[in-house]
Amino acid sequence: MPTPSPTVSPRKIPPGKALLDSLEFPTSTSTAEAVSSVAVLLVAASSGTRALFAQAFESSNWRLEAHGSASEAVRRLRESPMAVVIYEESTAPVPISPSFDPDAREPWLDLLEQTRNLPYPPKVIVASRRADDRMWAEVLHQGGYDVLPLPLESDEVVRTVSLAWLEWRHERETAPVCTMAATAGI
Repeated sequence: MPTPSPTVSPRKIPPGKALLDSLEFPTSTSTAEAVSSVAVLLVAASSGTRALFAQAFESSNWRLEAHGSASEAVRRLRESPMAVVIYEESTAPVPISPSFDPDAREPWLDLLEQTRNLPYPPKVIVASRRADDRMWAEVLHQGGYDVLPLPLESDEVVRTVSLAWLEWRHERETAPVCTMAATAGI
């Protein structure tokens, strides 16, 4: 039986209360089911970035699962769908050399393409120190969900991930039956 999606409470969210805390799950859904269905996969090579995201998720009931590479993340997503993937863009300087390709692909684009064909593709969010209008436009143009600027602001992380999860959940629940049957191999 599919888990009912949460709804945002119509009451005003008091200052200091996270958006996640305002999500109310219908009473037919157990807390364990609701919590287990809300998970975010983080692709971050740096333990410092993982710690920053863990801190941002501390006040929520969301589960953060970190992987050091995109290939590990895609393997995990093939085993079990997750609604949101956050990809930390590497900030390592690119050496300029005779073989330097200014048109080289963004690393997050490979992850995005690998997740597109999954039965329930996650919403991909790129976290980057160079988050600007150009990058945001490129991520959206390529089918990503959003860009989070580094250093992180906890409220922005929670807001962005909450909205991505709600959109993913809505798409999953409203997917045509023939599409779900095709992805299940029926």
